[in-house]
Amino acid sequence: MMIRSERPANRCIDSGTIDTRFGALTFDNGQPTPESVEHLAQMLTFSRAVEIYQHNAAAVAMFRFRQGLANCGIRQTCQVVIWKTVTATSENVYVCNFLDLKNGPVVVDVPPGVVGMFDDMWQRPVGDVGRAGPDGGKGGKYLVLPPGEEHGHDWPGYFVLRSPTYGVWMLLKPVDPEPLRAVQRFARLRIFALSQAAVAPAVQFLNRSDGPIDTSAPADYRYFEQLGQLVEQELAEAVTPLERFHLSQIGMRFGERFLPDESMKALLAEAAVVGGAVRRMNWHRQAVGRMLDNSGQ
Repeated sequence: MMIRSERPANRCIDSGTIDTRFGALTFDNGQPTPESVEHLAQMLTFSRAVEIYQHNAAAVAMFRFRQGLANCGIRQTCQVVIWKTVTATSENVYVCNFLDLKNGPVVVDVPPGVVGMFDDMWQRPVGDVGRAGPDGGKGGKYLVLPPGEEHGHDWPGYFVLRSPTYGVWMLLKPVDPEPLRAVQRFARLRIFALSQAAVAPAVQFLNRSDGPIDTSAPADYRYFEQLGQLVEQELAEAVTPLERFHLSQIGMRFGERFLPDESMKALLAEAAVVGGAVRRMNWHRQAVGRMLDNSGQ
């Protein structure tokens, strides 16, 4: 018995050239020519790169934030930066740094009357501090475990948090309207590796209230270069299997150096420009939508 499949008219092309918004595509006996294959592959890679730009902006912002703190001198777990923000009605003091879990768990001994949070390198919540956290505003020792740490271990005396990434952003704020008292509250703050619990070093504070740090996503090749460095530093389990697959399509693999050739660098640089434009378009649409909602239209 012979089975034949009839191809509907205008659904495919045997031979010839068709014009698309992505350029001309040429087919020979139903198959794209080598030139069209290359063109389509470039189109798919470019589209994937633009998509990756959208989905990893938070991670690149975290990478740039950590890099900015390192440039200010914050390079060790026990070092933190202080920021004081002043508005027309209030003054607020913040303390932040990035925990490095590469060498094992880190302890953060938080004083009473402090609120804050821990986020991973993709800006996903790891845990809250203060009234919204397990200490309830009374303070306590937070033990932040790295990815892959044994789950069955018992840690008495600690509020245990588990991070999917080695890098963890910490932001703390004292609940006190008086700035001087707020700063003094941090005198009891301790941050140290669990292995140093017996001889925990004192926290070193660096005031950067007058020093800006650029965390914006660059609209050029640097975006993918910095994302590649972050991916190299983290474990594959930091993201979902689908996200790992997407990153692999532009040559990024966890635990490996990102080494694109010059042709790929040029493609990624252009994708960053388009990706940045798409982000601004999304912001514009959201802003217009909110204005229409508020106006009742």
